[in-house]
Amino acid sequence: MNRNYADILALAGRDPDWFDEYAVPRFEAFAPDRIANIYASECALVLIACQSCKAEFKVAFSEVNATSAVSRFDGRRSAQRRASIAEMITRGRLHYGDPPNTNCCAAGASMNSVPLRVLEYWQTLRHDLSRVGQHLSPEDIADLSPRWERDAELEIEIIRPERRVAGAHQYVIQPVNVKERDFHLIANGPRPVAPFSHAVETDGWVILTGQMPTDPNAPDAPLPDGVEAQTRRVMDNLEIVLKGVGLDLSHVVQCRAYLTAFERDYAAFNDTYQTYFPADRRPARTTVGVTALAVGALVEIDCVARRPRGDGGAA
Repeated sequence: MNRNYADILALAGRDPDWFDEYAVPRFEAFAPDRIANIYASECALVLIACQSCKAEFKVAFSEVNATSAVSRFDGRRSAQRRASIAEMITRGRLHYGDPPNTNCCAAGASMNSVPLRVLEYWQTLRHDLSRVGQHLSPEDIADLSPRWERDAELEIEIIRPERRVAGAHQYVIQPVNVKERDFHLIANGPRPVAPFSHAVETDGWVILTGQMPTDPNAPDAPLPDGVEAQTRRVMDNLEIVLKGVGLDLSHVVQCRAYLTAFERDYAAFNDTYQTYFPADRRPARTTVGVTALAVGALVEIDCVARRPRGDGGAA
């Protein structure tokens, strides 16, 4: 059971914005440098609910109230270490305990709580501490202060909204903490030459099927002559698919290219391919020589793109 801060709540005259790791009510916007644990290296703001009355609270987690352990076996013996908050989120072990003591219901103060959603997750960046102990200016000291970075990848639904049934005995934990897959078939995209989607998206990653040098407006027309023209057509087709899911080539992080005449066409392929990306922002790439490609193509390229954080998806 947490302490009751009725005196603070009465003086404030309004509901708290969130509660810290010790269930102390806070009346300001959440920020990682406002949590109780000044030594924290990671923290999270999590929406939880009283397991009895389903009243919801925003609460903070840091190392002081995140206590799950992880076992490790090295082949000879098993050892345990404290799990990070990130690990507890991904493994479904995040647990606040009793909800804040606000008299939400008769059993609330001593009732368990259930995590619903990670609203914010933060971790500190590493710093070069080689100058610690030297005479430092105020600017240098500021540079050594903890710098927090937000990671939206861990801001996930733990229990789906449709599972939050009022009056239910308890919530049902969502077993998979990742976004469901989206299968994209772009209306004006190149005609598939086999049974596949133009792109599949999961958890912000967009995986594009390899594109051929076919014309979307005339899919049965002859292919362009030469690897340079075919490379341009393939890249144009990739751009069409990316545009169809609300992205472009700037979001591409990895490509794979396939050439049927590797030694003959590799240099010419590179000369054309490189014009589609800035010199300082070229995706990772693998290029493979193959014996043949569909529709008699000289080149095929697939890619993986990353949707920006906070982008809800294709229009």
